[in-house]
Amino acid sequence: MKGMEIAVCALIVSVVYDMQKGFQKKPFPYIVAGITIVLTGFLNVSIPLVLLLWILCGLLERRKQC
Repeated sequence: MKGMEIAVCALIVSVVYDMQKGFQKKPFPYIVAGITIVLTGFLNVSIPLVLLLWILCGLLERRKQC
């Protein structure tokens, strides 16, 4: 089973890498990733709370662009 976990992880990383090539290079996703790592990894903020925060942030960002 450990071998399958590694293979699935590698497959997911490969798909994400291929998908990001077509994305526009904007700083916002990198800022979100960095803040999420700090909040969950170092400050022990609840993951569902962080997800709700980013959903709200995304909705506000989308409304601003419309």
